[in-house]
Amino acid sequence: YEDALEFGIEKEKIHIIPMGIEVGRIEKNQRETEQLQILFVGRIARVRRIELLLQAVNQLSIPFHLTIAGGEEKTSSVTRTGYLNELKQLTKQLNLENKVTYAGKKTPLELKTLYQSADVFVYPSLYENFGQPLLEAA
Repeated sequence: YEDALEFGIEKEKIHIIPMGIEVGRIEKNQRETEQLQILFVGRIARVRRIELLLQAVNQLSIPFHLTIAGGEEKTSSVTRTGYLNELKQLTKQLNLENKVTYAGKKTPLELKTLYQSADVFVYPSLYENFGQPLLEAA
């Protein structure tokens, strides 16, 4: 609000929109394991760059588990294989099958549980118009 005023925007033209999520609704669960719990939530699409996330976690020298939650985008007309299938192949290639879970699309209640269990939320998207998972994770 103050920044807008400093830029010379008239007070009557400034409207404050409250947060689109319940800020206090998610509390961190007690850690059940010594593994670092990493979470990605979002549509499984190439623009999300999830392959970079897989390559990054493969470099970790500490125990971890990565959960990837989200519905798959339509099959590519070029490769005739879905991006999710390619990610699963990369997971196998990197020998991460026991460290990565593809959880699929989740309900809001299921997402709440995932966010509560995560130590780290990662969103490696190339670009984003809005990014609701970023708000949810915050």
